[in-house]
Amino acid sequence: MLIGIDFDNTIACYDEVFLSVAREMELVPANFRGSKKAVRDAVRSRAGGDVAWQILQARLYGRDIGRAHLADGVMTLLERARQRNIPVAIVSHKMQFSPFDSVTDLRVAAKSWMEANGLFDPAGNGVQPDNVFFEATRQDKLHRIASLGCTHFIDDLDEVFREPNFPEGVQSYLYAAGYDEIPSGRFRAFRTHREIADHLLGVDPREAATALLGGPVEAIALLARSGNNRLHRVTCTDGTVALKSYPLPDDDLRDRLGTEYRALSFLREQGEGAVPAPIAMRRDMHAALYQWIDGTMITAPSEADIDMALAFLGRVHGYRNSAGAGTLPLASEACLSTAEIVRQLDTRAVHLADAAANEPPLAKFFARWRDVRRRHAVIGTNDELPRSWQTLSPSDFGFHNALRTTDGCIVFVDFEYFGWDDPVKLTADFLLHPGMTLDQECRRRFARGMIALHAPDTDFRARLTRHLPLYALRWCLILLNEFLPKRWARRVVAGEGDSAGARSRQLEKAEAMLRRVETASEDLP
Repeated sequence: MLIGIDFDNTIACYDEVFLSVAREMELVPANFRGSKKAVRDAVRSRAGGDVAWQILQARLYGRDIGRAHLADGVMTLLERARQRNIPVAIVSHKMQFSPFDSVTDLRVAAKSWMEANGLFDPAGNGVQPDNVFFEATRQDKLHRIASLGCTHFIDDLDEVFREPNFPEGVQSYLYAAGYDEIPSGRFRAFRTHREIADHLLGVDPREAATALLGGPVEAIALLARSGNNRLHRVTCTDGTVALKSYPLPDDDLRDRLGTEYRALSFLREQGEGAVPAPIAMRRDMHAALYQWIDGTMITAPSEADIDMALAFLGRVHGYRNSAGAGTLPLASEACLSTAEIVRQLDTRAVHLADAAANEPPLAKFFARWRDVRRRHAVIGTNDELPRSWQTLSPSDFGFHNALRTTDGCIVFVDFEYFGWDDPVKLTADFLLHPGMTLDQECRRRFARGMIALHAPDTDFRARLTRHLPLYALRWCLILLNEFLPKRWARRVVAGEGDSAGARSRQLEKAEAMLRRVETASEDLP
C-alpha cells in the first residue's frame, strides 16, 4: 500500500493568504471577502487578469510560501499512516521556476516549507524527503503516480481524477475543503483529511473508545489485528471492554460493523450467552464496543469442544423461527445453489489469473488448480435452497474464532459475515478451515452432528458429499488473496507488512488444501 498526496492546496493551504496578498497587490478591493476560488475569479475578471493571477500564484508558491498553513487534519492522516508503517509519497505538479520569478526555486521553497512544518520529522509524521516528487506537467504527475505504484491518491482538484489516463486501479480521494458543493465522479470526496484518515486507516482508538463510552479511558492496548479489523482492550472506570474498529476498504462494500453488531444483538435477545454482548457502536467512527471476554485460544479442540460447537449451532439454528430472524441478511458470500458456488469459484479464479501473470509460483499452482477443477466439474443448477432448509450461519465459524473461559465454557466471536446460508456451506467450511487443527475423528464427529441436526433436509448428506470438493477448491483461492493488490492493501491497514513472506506461507497452505480436494469426503461418516 502506498498513499500518494498532492501538495499545493492539499497539504499546504493558501486560502487566507491568497486574499491577503491579493489585497497587498491591489488586485482586489481592501474590503473584498471570499475563498481562494472567489479571489481567483475576481482577479481573472480584470483586464490582464490571467497574467495577474499567475503572478500572484508565483509569489505565494515561492517567496511567500511561509505564510501558508497545514491543511486541516493532514497531520492526523500522516501520523496514522506512519503508525501503520504505510509509506506516503508527495506528488506535485510544480515547475522549478515561474515565468514571473526567475530567482525563486519553487521546488526548493516547497521542500523547505515541508521541513519547517514537520513533515520530515521521523518521530512524527515521517514522510521521507526522497518520497517527494515535483513534475513539470499534469501528465508527468499522472505518470509518476502510476510508476510509484500508488494504491491511493489524494488531490484537491477533481479534474485530476477525470483525466482519461489517470492510473487505473488507484483509489481516488478528493480533498474538497474548498468546494461549495461536493462534485461527483470516480472518487470519494471528503471535507477534511481527518475524514480521509478515518475512512482509509480507521479512527484513533482512544478517541473512538472515549466517544463510545461517553467517559474517560484509563488505558487502551492493541491486542489483535487481522486483515479486516483491529481489536483493542479498553480499561475504563466500570471495568474492561473490547473495542473493535472496521476500516472501510474501497473494494469491499460489505457492512461488517452493522452485520456483526446486529447479529450479536439478535443472538443476545434470544438469550444466547455464548457470544459477547454488544455495548455501543458509531457508524461515523467505524467502531463498536463489546463485552470483554476473559479466555484463552483453543489450539487443540477435543471431542467435548466439538459437542459444544454443535450445541451452539443447534441453538442458533432454532433461532431462525424467532421474531426478527426473517429480516436478517444473507451471510456473506452465501451459497444457496450449486450455480452460486461455481460462480464464486469462477470469479475468484479470474482475479487470481490476472495476478498469476506476474507471479511464477502462483502461475504454477494455478495450473494445477485448474486441472483438479476440471476433474471435479459439476453442472451448476440454479435451484435455490428453500428458506426452510437454510440456517443462520456465523459464516466464519470455528475454534479460531472462539475463547475458552475459566469455567470451561466456549464463547464464539467474529460475526461480521453472519446471516442466512446453506448449512452445507457452514459444515464444509468448518471441516476445511485452515485456521484450525482438527484430527479426523473430530471432523467426523462434527459432520455426524450436523447431519443429525439437519436430518429433516433429506438431501443434506448427499449435497455435502457433492459440494465438499468444490468448497475445498474455493478455499484454495481464498488462501491466495494476499496475491491480490487491493486485498494486500487492506492487510497493510490492519498492520501487516511482510508481503513476500505472507504470500509464501499462503501458497503452502493452498497446496495443502488442494491435496484435500481429493480426500475431503473421507471426513464424512
